[in-house]
Amino acid sequence: MYNVEAIYNKALQEGRVISPPSRVDMAESFRDHQYFGAAISQSNYSQTWYLADNTNDGPTGINSQIGTLFEDALKAGPRNGVAKLQTDLPNILLQYGLNPGK
Repeated sequence: MYNVEAIYNKALQEGRVISPPSRVDMAESFRDHQYFGAAISQSNYSQTWYLADNTNDGPTGINSQIGTLFEDALKAGPRNGVAKLQTDLPNILLQYGLNPGK
């Protein structure tokens, strides 16, 4: 009989594409994994986000506004892009009753 860790290890050895384990008790076993390691190391302080792609919510929809904002921020470069996100993102979130301070 296999346990979850054995199934993961077998799939990895066979070269199968799998997702990082969602079980907290398995995190340490995969912390140094070449693909999963970064995600697992950051999981203790990661947060979820509001958005999905290709929602077709129109130019005034939250997904379109924030997607455009991030696109513009990336084009603006690290310093100017972060400044743009810090000023414009809270305003978009507030339009939808979302509290950017939480």
